[in-house]
Amino acid sequence: MSKLTYFCPRCWLEVDARATTCPRCEFDLQAYEQLPFEDKLILALGNPIEDSRIVATQSLAKLKSRAAVPAFAKLIETESSFYVLREVIHALTVIDHPQTRALLARLSAHESILVQDCARAALESMR
Repeated sequence: MSKLTYFCPRCWLEVDARATTCPRCEFDLQAYEQLPFEDKLILALGNPIEDSRIVATQSLAKLKSRAAVPAFAKLIETESSFYVLREVIHALTVIDHPQTRALLARLSAHESILVQDCARAALESMR
């Protein structure tokens, strides 16, 4: 029988299954279950597993989550995966938010040419 591993959904520290708060960031682990789905997806943008960040971004795009835009702004400062950033670019094109064009413009100057091209194409499609 395999043992389940638990992680803090805010800082992704491995925590004891019986923990009520994260010992690193003091996140209330019991309150997590009460969070709206959208908030859980926003927290998942910090997941160390790339595929999890991609799925969370895709889900937030489907929800057209305006609440995710500030989290996307933080994510683009630290994210190195083209695949995650490509999904963020797509999400920004479908979410109606005052910051979307500025974030896409910032991504059009990204160090990755692939990210630059994607962001420029997204900006062009929004004209």
